[in-house]
Amino acid sequence: MVSKTEADKIGLDSIMKTKKGSFIKSNGSTCSLLEKGLCSRYPDRPKGCREYPWYNIDGKLYYDVGCPGMKTDEDDRPDVKDIQPFENFFPGLPRLLVRVIKKICTR
Repeated sequence: MVSKTEADKIGLDSIMKTKKGSFIKSNGSTCSLLEKGLCSRYPDRPKGCREYPWYNIDGKLYYDVGCPGMKTDEDDRPDVKDIQPFENFFPGLPRLLVRVIKKICTR
């Protein structure tokens, strides 16, 4: 999900607007901003992309173990308070599905 300010920076041609909010378009299951495996709008990427692979799930910090950068990056662990709530990644999704996704992610 992207804010209006983020969408303006990225370019409206790369944004899909719905009743639930604005999102970066995808090419299948891949972000449409990726070019040769790299983000083409890296300096202007939205908050959700900046936070990845970290997730704030009920005040605890989790990360995507499938992220290749987790094996090579030297970045410090962020403060959980600085990462938006996990639910923000699924606006409008039924609560039951969000609970199922949380369960899978925290196993």
